[in-house]
Amino acid sequence: MKNNMKKFIMALALTGFIVTGITQVADAQTQQEQSQTLPQEKSDFKSIELTDLPEDVRTAAVRNDAAATIQSAEVKQLTTGDKIYRVTLKSAARGEYALKFHADGSAYEKKKM
Repeated sequence: MKNNMKKFIMALALTGFIVTGITQVADAQTQQEQSQTLPQEKSDFKSIELTDLPEDVRTAAVRNDAAATIQSAEVKQLTTGDKIYRVTLKSAARGEYALKFHADGSAYEKKKM
């Protein structure tokens, strides 16, 4: 009877270890697949001159608030090669705030994993 109980406990413990290992491997594989399919941002934004800001981005930024003036601009390159621009604006109504755009002037929203 004691021997059977020991075997049962060992089998139960072994099953638990196996299930835990399989779950961890599956989670790691899922995370790796997601990181390969979603564009990841390579590094921090880098400051650029306002003259280097694409015209489409400049137009889109001031379209949001006609009274705003562009204070500064930064760029970040994604692993896909796309560039994201962060434009800091200032207006009397909203104060200082930042907006992010794709190079074509469309609004940028980071995709969730």
